[in-house]
Amino acid sequence: MRRKAVFIIGVCALFVWLANIGLCQEKRIFRVEPMIGIIQPIGDFGDCFEMGMMYGAKAEMEIAEYPCLNLGIGFFVEDPSSKSNNENADFSIRHISGSLSYFVAPGSDFTPYVTFGAGNYREKAESPLSQEQPWIKITETQQRFGLSLGVGGNVFVDWAANVGFDLVGKYHVVYEPVGTTKFFDFGAGLFYQF
Repeated sequence: MRRKAVFIIGVCALFVWLANIGLCQEKRIFRVEPMIGIIQPIGDFGDCFEMGMMYGAKAEMEIAEYPCLNLGIGFFVEDPSSKSNNENADFSIRHISGSLSYFVAPGSDFTPYVTFGAGNYREKAESPLSQEQPWIKITETQQRFGLSLGVGGNVFVDWAANVGFDLVGKYHVVYEPVGTTKFFDFGAGLFYQF
């Protein structure tokens, strides 16, 4: 866990450093954003799990003005609800992913965008050893590669120049040895850009 935190801090520091030296042109936009939303499993994954919570944070930096492209990194936790009767069973997906976003109409109050992401998805399943001893847990984790494709929009508010809302929906495919895990997530965030 400590290595992941150091990695995330290092990547964020790299973004800030690149923004300060002017990667492409004299002024770059850098933004940070906490997010919250819902996850909707589909396919075989949806047979075992139902809608749950999604939360996380992301950082983005503008890398080109025309066309308007942003490069980002995010850490998210997807926590679907189980359809089984075992209330002590738990399943979650944590993913660190990079993304490339194309903004369709930059400079307006509503800015739609398309985003593509790729990253490391860590699936964690935890269940009790037996009904008689529910406090003893069996934990299984798997690291997988996954892709995401999404559409969203930024809404800028009149009362603050650097603050806005981000609404995004993404389709995720996580590649398994036998098949794939597929799900949608829909999130909303409040970003600050500088």
